Amino acid sequence: MRVLALVFLALAAHRTATLALPLVAPAYMGVMFEYEAGRAQLRPDPYVLLPVAARTQVEPDAAARARFESRLNDRGVRLRLFLLELAGRLPELAVMYCIGIALWRSSRPGVEAALSGVPWLLRAAIAGLVMAVATPVAEAVRTGLLLSGVAPTATFDINIDLDEMQRNLLFAAAALAATWTISAGLRARADLAEIV
Repeated sequence: MRVLALVFLALAAHRTATLALPLVAPAYMGVMFEYEAGRAQLRPDPYVLLPVAARTQVEPDAAARARFESRLNDRGVRLRLFLLELAGRLPELAVMYCIGIALWRSSRPGVEAALSGVPWLLRAAIAGLVMAVATPVAEAVRTGLLLSGVAPTATFDINIDLDEMQRNLLFAAAALAATWTISAGLRARADLAEIV
């Protein structure tokens, strides 16, 4: 259990560290691995930040690519990109940190230890609900920001997959219900242990 907790915390730390990318190296917000001539290379792929339709419009066009790269190098764009990334990623970080802490606390022996992890699971479930809405909205605004002056697009690209958002909301709601059920069961067990 503690190993899993450390995995969640390590992933959260990695995602926290990469928050600086929009400010210092926005092209590396998307990366690809290539294997050529017996060597593996890590290469920036900023086009993965764009929806598929926009990517197929910008990537093959040399003039659009130059405008896109120029947009990524603009300091004002980098700052706004960082703020959008922060807003969209905070719920995700909260989910990972809270699950890691919950698993760490619950891995100790005893009913009280298990109960001490439940509030952190509850926080993770609530963050999951926020993430289900905040992430696609932040991505939509980011698309508008990146494509402004590069390709015809609205400032707020409303191309949000509502089915995916609904699925994510349902998963987060299920996690919330499961957390409540676990909490109720552990409290009942603790009360019974006190009576006995």
